[in-house]
Amino acid sequence: SGLLAEIADTFDLMPAELFEALLGTLADWIRRQRVRLGARFWPLWDKLAALSYATPAAAEDAGRAGPDDVDALNRPAGVLAWAAMEQLVVAARSAGAGLGPEFEARFTLLARAPGAAGLEARYHLAQNIARLYRLAPEWTGAEIIPRLAPTHPDATFLWKANSQAAAGPPKLFNTLKPFLMLMLARPELSDTEGSNLIFRLFQI
Repeated sequence: SGLLAEIADTFDLMPAELFEALLGTLADWIRRQRVRLGARFWPLWDKLAALSYATPAAAEDAGRAGPDDVDALNRPAGVLAWAAMEQLVVAARSAGAGLGPEFEARFTLLARAPGAAGLEARYHLAQNIARLYRLAPEWTGAEIIPRLAPTHPDATFLWKANSQAAAGPPKLFNTLKPFLMLMLARPELSDTEGSNLIFRLFQI
């Protein structure tokens, strides 16, 4: 609508300090309005992402406790990743087609972002790894799967996210199975998360 376009256009006129102060509100707004925003969505997403995943912002996260699923669903870095994943679903790309130019650079940003912001973004990638693997197995193998190795600092948080998802295609399951078996012994996983992962062993 015209009003929506006017609201979106005001973002470019906002002082930088105000834009940054409203980061969480704006990230949630563009996720909820992403369909209606149309072509305006990605420029706004890129502007918000530049602030959310910047190294200085990540450095500010160093003093706080590690993120949890509530953070991933509510803080700007997680909400932006959630919105990007919803855009990918709507794009309905064919299996094996790759992420394509609209998504690959942005998803690589999510996969490599530092600090708690990066973890909050990767929560959504780990939760949707089966979809990503079907579309872009090489990209997923390079950017996401290594982070699920038990020795990786991201592993516990990402397996918590992944425990809520389906097993995915057999090749992905077989790739992740050695990691999964080792992760089952982690006390950081809740009973529900561990049970979900054990159940997965019987789904293939």
